[in-house]
Amino acid sequence: MRKLSHLVVVLGLTLPVWCAAADKTATISGYVRNASGTPQMGAMVDVLGSALQRLRVFTDENGFFSAKVLAPGNYSLKVSAPAFLPTLRDKVNVRAGASVLLN
Repeated sequence: MRKLSHLVVVLGLTLPVWCAAADKTATISGYVRNASGTPQMGAMVDVLGSALQRLRVFTDENGFFSAKVLAPGNYSLKVSAPAFLPTLRDKVNVRAGASVLLN
């Protein structure tokens, strides 16, 4: 019974901290289209932040991508697909709990 009460106390102390930390992440999402506006399915989007924050996502059939659970800060996005030359977008700033939409 004593172990159970310790577990309840530990969970009671750590659960609010864990939930608060989940709200401190950010999301960058958007659409990749070619020059004529056609969505680019399967385009590779590299989200580059610090050495610890690097993420690669791919666009869906609508050209949509979403990079979630990012630490707040500045990021660069490199988009490449067979249909066009790679494109780089620098200085995308995200804040804790924010969602940034890029096109």
